[in-house]
Amino acid sequence: MAGLEEAAKRLHAWVESDKNEFQRRARLLQSIWRESKGYGMGMVGKRELGSRLAVDDARDGHNFLSKNIWDEAERALENRQDGQLISPNRLLTNLLSSQPLCFNLFGELAASGRTSDLTSATKIFSELMGKPLRSVTHLEFEKSPGRSEAAFLGDRTAFDFYVEYELQSGIKGFLGIEVKYHEDLVSNEYIDRDGLHGKTSSRSGSVQASAVQQDFRPNKRYMEVADQSRWFNNASYPALGKSPLVQIWRDHLLAASMLQPKGEQYLLEHRGLKFAEGFYAIIYPKQNKACGKAAEEYRSHLIRKETFFDWTLEQVHAVFKKFMLGKWLEEFERRYLDFTQIDALVD
Repeated sequence: MAGLEEAAKRLHAWVESDKNEFQRRARLLQSIWRESKGYGMGMVGKRELGSRLAVDDARDGHNFLSKNIWDEAERALENRQDGQLISPNRLLTNLLSSQPLCFNLFGELAASGRTSDLTSATKIFSELMGKPLRSVTHLEFEKSPGRSEAAFLGDRTAFDFYVEYELQSGIKGFLGIEVKYHEDLVSNEYIDRDGLHGKTSSRSGSVQASAVQQDFRPNKRYMEVADQSRWFNNASYPALGKSPLVQIWRDHLLAASMLQPKGEQYLLEHRGLKFAEGFYAIIYPKQNKACGKAAEEYRSHLIRKETFFDWTLEQVHAVFKKFMLGKWLEEFERRYLDFTQIDALVD
């Protein structure tokens, strides 16, 4: 039997930029899945890469686990809004990306919702959130309540997936979701106490002046929303505003902004909605220790810990299997979660 590196190289799935064993195993698993389906290998520059689909297979929707899911992805591409971060290349060709994973996880639910069948969605999110929902009322991919609107964060922050619901009491609420797979949340993004949002010259999270690049801009909304929400420990702002927590914080701030006066007024005027509660969740594989550690650290900085959920992909998949049927669920597990396929290849 081969070692991980040898097995990955044999399947064109060894990339030096992968920084830990989970990332290497996740990339190899995607290459194994592609080979098992008989799909062609894509190119990155002049190099074949096992975790990419060939152009013809990508065009035929083979990055998606069912016809309904492929239809949802096509619809999202056709109806892209300005500033919406849905990349055709990433969505269609990149097997490893969390963007197609998000569609593969929630696409069947979204498709059912288009036919006004939200029964499964209601049961799934009732169990995940531990809330007696009367009904899920709306589902949407890559959702911002108002992209670049000052009523929210004044930037392009968006949820990967978004859920609106009613409780048994008639109260309306929402859940914004971020989905991760291969990523480790390490970045060079930062938000400082003055609301400057930019990037450092390294991915360490340091925001020393000497390391700051010139691609930053002031945005007072981050600190305004954080202060008004009282969801976050004020002393934790420096930690929350740098890698690996800053993306989680920005998404969570977006949720908080929807419950504050400026956001409430915008939503009432543009959608006729007012929410009494809102939450944010991050989903990641249990073997992605970097994401798990970041989520645990993030929670330690919260005052209102109940506004934040972190679920493993395995937990979410198990709840889906409880309330839904379909071959796509088995295929999802085989493609994204069954790492025993790698164990069978390596020492």
